[in-house]
Amino acid sequence: MNLRKGANQEPPRHVVERLQLQPSHTYVELGAGHGSGLRAAVVGGTAPPKRVVGVEISDAFRNKLEQVKEELDQTVSTSDHSCSIEIFGQDAKDMTSFLADGSVDRMLGVNVVYFLDPLEEYMQEIHRVLAPNGGTVVFGCKFGAIKDSPYPFVNKEEAPIVEKMEAAGFDVTSNKIDLGNDMYNYVELKGIKRT
Repeated sequence: MNLRKGANQEPPRHVVERLQLQPSHTYVELGAGHGSGLRAAVVGGTAPPKRVVGVEISDAFRNKLEQVKEELDQTVSTSDHSCSIEIFGQDAKDMTSFLADGSVDRMLGVNVVYFLDPLEEYMQEIHRVLAPNGGTVVFGCKFGAIKDSPYPFVNKEEAPIVEKMEAAGFDVTSNKIDLGNDMYNYVELKGIKRT
C-alpha cells in the first residue's frame, strides 16, 4: 500500500469530521501533504475554524499546499465566515515562531507519527501548543501497512507511541476506524492534553 497516494486522502477528511471543529478553534495539520485535511477543515463543516495551519517540511507538498491555500482563501472570501489559512515549512519539533503556548485547539497528523524522531521532543512541542484541559491531537495510523514499507519509519508500533504521548501529558485513547475499505481504515490515536 502506498501511503503517499489515495490512502492518505480519505482518512484526513474523516478525522477532521471527528475532531468537531468549531468557528472559535485553531486547527493545525502536521504533514498536511496534498491538503485534504485542510480542505475538510475549511469547507467540510458549517463554518471553518478561525485559524487553519498546515505544517509541511516537504518542498513539493508545500508548493501544492500553497495552491490549496489560494483556492481555500477564495472560498472563504466569498462566504460569510472568517478563516486565516497559513502554511509553514518548519519542522514541527519547534513551532515557536508561529504557534504560541496553548494556542491550538485541535491538531491532526495522518501517517505522520512514524517519522517523528525523537518522538519525545515532538510530543513536548505538541503539548506546549495545545490548549490546556482539552486541546486534542489525533494521529491517523496504518500500522499494518507500514511493517514492510521501504520508507524510513521510526515509530512503527502503537504501544510505544501511546506511552510517549502519555508521558508528555496526554490522556490517550486508541480506536480502530473502519471506513469499509482496507485502503482507508486506520487506527486513531487521540491525545487530550491534561493541563
